[in-house]
Amino acid sequence: MFTRKAFGLCLLAGMVAGLLPGGTYAASDYTIVTMDAPAGSLTVACGIDGRGGIVGYYASGSGTHGFLFSDGDFVTITFPGAAWTAAYGINNSGQIVGAYGPNELSSRHGFLRSGGRFSSIDFPGSSDTVARGINSRGQIVGDYLAPDGSRRGFLLSGGNYQSLVLTEGNVSEANGINDSGQIVGALGSGPAAKGVMIGSGSFTAVEFPNTNYTEIEGVNDLGDIVGKIDSPKAPYRGFSRISGAFNLIDLGAYPASWEGRGINGLGQIVGSYTGSDGRTHGYLATPAALKTGPADPAAQVRSPGPPGPQGQPGPQGPAGPQGPPGPPGPPGVSVVSNRGISEGGSLNSVREAFERAADALLKAANQADYVQKAISDIDTALDDANAAIAFTKSHPDSSLAPPTPAARPNFTATPPPAPLRNAMLYSALNSLRFAYDALSRTPGGDIGGFRTKLNADIATAAAGLVQGINSYNAKYASPH
Repeated sequence: MFTRKAFGLCLLAGMVAGLLPGGTYAASDYTIVTMDAPAGSLTVACGIDGRGGIVGYYASGSGTHGFLFSDGDFVTITFPGAAWTAAYGINNSGQIVGAYGPNELSSRHGFLRSGGRFSSIDFPGSSDTVARGINSRGQIVGDYLAPDGSRRGFLLSGGNYQSLVLTEGNVSEANGINDSGQIVGALGSGPAAKGVMIGSGSFTAVEFPNTNYTEIEGVNDLGDIVGKIDSPKAPYRGFSRISGAFNLIDLGAYPASWEGRGINGLGQIVGSYTGSDGRTHGYLATPAALKTGPADPAAQVRSPGPPGPQGQPGPQGPAGPQGPPGPPGPPGVSVVSNRGISEGGSLNSVREAFERAADALLKAANQADYVQKAISDIDTALDDANAAIAFTKSHPDSSLAPPTPAARPNFTATPPPAPLRNAMLYSALNSLRFAYDALSRTPGGDIGGFRTKLNADIATAAAGLVQGINSYNAKYASPH
């Protein structure tokens, strides 16, 4: 069941904040918008897609319902016949996962909403299943009640369920999965649980400094994560880890408790906070680089033409199959090496970041000369990355040398003249930043001269994009 209602969005005074890494970023780094569902006594934002579509749940006099907020529309999501529904995750194709049942504690079933149709998700043999995250490949993660009474994470891929059991213990929460197949959640349970990232047949335990409890609740395709620390139950604090750096999410109004639930590729974060009045609100934190700017004059000149004739409605499509389609998932993790994976950088991560940057630019609506030049620069960087990888394979001893430092390029362009204008270009800049950070953590000395080449490639591509974006923004910000 889907209904549309007015949705409350409020930019609170004093709630323009940044992230706290012990010190504090400038107050203009993030804009925090509070989200309250109509007539809702509680609102929680859980997931966000690449275009800013947000899913979550809210409680009102009629019960608990899921929601989708996209392009200014608030759509209530209620599984048919269910007294309780919550939406937890969304991918870039608009597929939504969550759970429904008689209440929020037991006898729940996971669901997939795809193409306007619901499918149920139940881990075999379990009486309680919750679906929490979905990627663009249709792979779904969540948790279920095991026969021994514990909760365990699961992966549903290609119609096959897989329990996430590591040699170090059970994954009690599997909260998110990105397009690379990285799964995030919690390892263990209770106040001593640790965050966990699973990928490529191995895992990394993640612990926020100076706290006993860490849970990861969201991950984007860059590997950036958000979650909560201190305790599995309120009060807790929200955190992010972007490019390997931990930060507290600072909402500026000193809430009693808060968490980060989802993050997209543009760095937008969603979650919830509880104010001093005891009421829980959703929030959206948008980086300053994406804040609303002046109106685009070109858009004002190009008025839409007269509407065309109304077309005939298409036929109702068939119901989707049970569970999501998708290719086989990543290697199993029922038993994995306990060595984990390195928290540092790697040349493979550098190469993947270049590929994401090139892909973003190729998909961009803006194909100006400076964009084409950046694509060419990144192609050169990919060649150098492949050559560097080949060098390290033929010179294994070189990996023992520490990284050599390099000057950090400028990855920050001026804010766009309109929301999400040139969004793919900003995304490419973010991927170049990730490539630089991964390279700076990769050992191997100068890697046979390739580190110098790669840093120069990154600096050249970033400088061209920043200059081109700034020139574009200045053109549309000036009076005509």
